[in-house]
Amino acid sequence: MIFKVNLIQLKDDSGGDNIGRIRHKYIKRASATIVKKYSPYLTDDFKENRAFIEKVLDVEGTLVKNRVAGYVTRLVKRNAVVK
Repeated sequence: MIFKVNLIQLKDDSGGDNIGRIRHKYIKRASATIVKKYSPYLTDDFKENRAFIEKVLDVEGTLVKNRVAGYVTRLVKRNAVVK
């Protein structure tokens, strides 16, 4: 049996999409751990965070490093807005 899924995109007041990107659980888990341990060393700049994560994270693939760095940057920006 095949189900048809209707995707309703919610718009906010600024006209942008409200739907976020889906990330794997290991990306979110690694990013949360890095933010907890190394939050004083992280900034809201992706390139600086990527250089720092290359030193801290032991992963060979650049795709995983970039995704972790991107999510770390997002978490840092979100925490800065909350504070």
